[in-house]
Amino acid sequence: MTAEGFKKDLYLLSYSGNFELLMMISDRPSLLWLPQELRFNLNPPSEESMLVRAKSFVRDDVYIPLLFIDNEGNLQLNFNAGELIRLIRHEKYYDDLEITPEMKLPFNYSRLPDFIKGFFGKFRAGKLYADPLFDFPEKENPYIVDWLQKLHHLGSHDKCRPEYPDHFSGAVVITHDVDTNWIFKNQYWLDIICDMEGEFGFRGAWYCVPENSSDRLSEKGIDKLLSRGCEIGCHGFSHDAKFPLVNESEFNRRMALVKDFSLKWGIKGFRSEWLWRNERFIKALSSCFEYDTSIPSSSACFTTITRNGCGTAHPYRIKDKLIEIPLSLPMDVDRIGMKMNEADFWNKQFERSKQILHLGGVVTITLHPQSHQFANEKSVHIFKNFLKKIDTIDHVWKTRPIDIVERYNAETAVKSE
Repeated sequence: MTAEGFKKDLYLLSYSGNFELLMMISDRPSLLWLPQELRFNLNPPSEESMLVRAKSFVRDDVYIPLLFIDNEGNLQLNFNAGELIRLIRHEKYYDDLEITPEMKLPFNYSRLPDFIKGFFGKFRAGKLYADPLFDFPEKENPYIVDWLQKLHHLGSHDKCRPEYPDHFSGAVVITHDVDTNWIFKNQYWLDIICDMEGEFGFRGAWYCVPENSSDRLSEKGIDKLLSRGCEIGCHGFSHDAKFPLVNESEFNRRMALVKDFSLKWGIKGFRSEWLWRNERFIKALSSCFEYDTSIPSSSACFTTITRNGCGTAHPYRIKDKLIEIPLSLPMDVDRIGMKMNEADFWNKQFERSKQILHLGGVVTITLHPQSHQFANEKSVHIFKNFLKKIDTIDHVWKTRPIDIVERYNAETAVKSE
């Protein structure tokens, strides 16, 4: 989609403050992508009846009523909210992710020493996180789909979230991208991280790279994680950032080895290297995994006209039986691109977590257990303070991604009977 084409379907929202329903619609966005084909031809009976309207980015004098009260006192949506939710979840508002220089290297960059990766990571962060032309989904208020669900008045049968067990109203999961076998060579840090998370009632999910996690030390470390009740997931193939982009024969070779690795460890979940995804990749994942967790709620990486991401903090079915658990929080490594120190970053993460839990969503925390990223005394100390604050929030389900998926599938099966 061109910048001009996106502008034609982009609208600034304005709200009426005179109706109690709007008090229930928290986290209101300022921008909405609304393709022409999703609009209905309904007219509000009066200016006073409009609760939400949209002003075109292209013409200042063009307004579209989105939500209003008809003459009978009923709420009317002037667009197909269910279809818009589907399109945003599947990221149909932009063309494609943009290939980075790292993906073109003739070697696997992840095998470089940590200090070199750390140096170039800081240098590259500004390039990856350049602000797009249009802030959609928004950076500070990214959960546009969850707002649309409220506008939709939950009138559709599309499942928004699993019913959490007991009295829980939201969920928190801690995930780790194990890009190399560093953490398995330094199991002292593996124990420190697991002990810290266990202190607050968490069992983490550790997404391991098959090609980098097949030596004896890695297998010993994975066995240790499983013995502690942690979940093991699959993180791409070799972390060369090329998996979704290779030719068909190489793609099939990698997928076969990924399946072997997943069968060996009983793996149900997948996270892509660099969070890269395309339709071919997602279709292939749906044949061998129960869930994916590669799509952020909103990210400035790999796109320039708009952001990318699914716009939600809730799990949803993305392809066939494959469930997506979105990355509802920025990853720890995103901090550099956001130009924040660690303390400020995790304070902001806590505020965002409260917002997600208020929406009844899943807080997906993502850490990188390597010396130049998370596995160091300063980072662990600051993150522990973050967990202490999370621990003060009531009715939080501290769980693993696979537990959320199993509950989602069980409820879907019951509803289909």
